[in-house]
Amino acid sequence: MVTSAQWQPGTAAVEVSAYVSVVEQGGECTLTLEGPGGASARTSQPALADASTTSCGLMSVARDRLAPGTWTGSVRYVSPTTSGEARLTPMEIP
Repeated sequence: MVTSAQWQPGTAAVEVSAYVSVVEQGGECTLTLEGPGGASARTSQPALADASTTSCGLMSVARDRLAPGTWTGSVRYVSPTTSGEARLTPMEIP
């Protein structure tokens, strides 16, 4: 589940937070953004289990990797036992 996904002018980056409703170690979260003219950007990081969920933490993609326009995308979680994907709401990059 994506908890926030937005352009952050202060950091000049798209910042996305997400979690999975299972508690486990060994998973990875991948943020994929899709923009104008077929442009794309991707970042991955290990997920971390807490008391009740597995968190993807804060994932970010810097402005220098993003062309101006409308971007959308997804967060995908994969572990040896679980996988899932959540779509992002479209956002405008200035």
